[in-house]
Amino acid sequence: MCTVTNPAFVNSDDKGVGMASAVDTFGIHMDMRDLDDAVLQKTIDNQEAMIAQTPSMQPMIMPALLQYIAERDRRQKEEVNTIVSNVECYSDEENRAPTHGRANNGSVYETPVKKPVIATLNKTPEALSTSGRSKRVRQMTDHFSTESKLLAVQADKRRKSERSVLLGQMRKHPEFSATITQCEANKATLKQNARELACPLLVADEVAKGTYRDDCFEVLMRTQMKVVAVADDGHRYDLVRLKQYIRAHIGERLISPITKQPMSAQVRYAEAVTNRYGSKVCVGSGMDKVCKYETRTWRPTLNIPKPLT
Repeated sequence: MCTVTNPAFVNSDDKGVGMASAVDTFGIHMDMRDLDDAVLQKTIDNQEAMIAQTPSMQPMIMPALLQYIAERDRRQKEEVNTIVSNVECYSDEENRAPTHGRANNGSVYETPVKKPVIATLNKTPEALSTSGRSKRVRQMTDHFSTESKLLAVQADKRRKSERSVLLGQMRKHPEFSATITQCEANKATLKQNARELACPLLVADEVAKGTYRDDCFEVLMRTQMKVVAVADDGHRYDLVRLKQYIRAHIGERLISPITKQPMSAQVRYAEAVTNRYGSKVCVGSGMDKVCKYETRTWRPTLNIPKPLT
């Protein structure tokens, strides 16, 4: 009695046994449908390895190998067809056009009843990604939402409340409390410096608008002097704003915005010295290198620039 061995389960190291048993491969009748997917793939890999290691065994192993490969391809194709059929069935059930819109005679057409948008929005993302008449994956935008969004004021209020809660929790930890205390001290120092360096004319403009707040850092930054200028009253102002103030009172008795006393229209300010190429001139070297400034004097001219319209 002759014993036949399946070449699919023959190790590549047992060359003698593999060659002896591969001769009887054509007489093997095995139901490959009972094999597991992992076992089937392992069988294909073993046979391909045997052919690569011993090319002379290819005529004997190739018929069985082709059968295993065909069985694997059949399973993959069947799985793909099952998935596609499920998608098509779902798409047809959800998006089938209503037939009650037409009359029995077919001559009169009525508007079909459409599903409301809310019913579509309640679907899960997985259902929305596969809905549609075609097999293409479609994603739904979030422009339409059943949930009411917060207004800008409400969202800002919520962020502030969440921030205050977070700061309260961080203050309870000693490793964060010292940092928070230092940050608050730095903010207070910055605000104090911003108040001292604020232009009185710009502050008056913010007060006239009704937007001035002494504790708001953004408002204080809008009142800072970009170029410091000294008026005849001895106080510092922003150069551009002081020029506007003097030009607005030409022909009148010029009064100081702070002291309310008469003053001249002469303004002194510092300007960086530049060379003929337009680059700033510096003095010193290394850490002591600074830009060179010159004190200049400005007086209003008779040619008053026209305001921009």
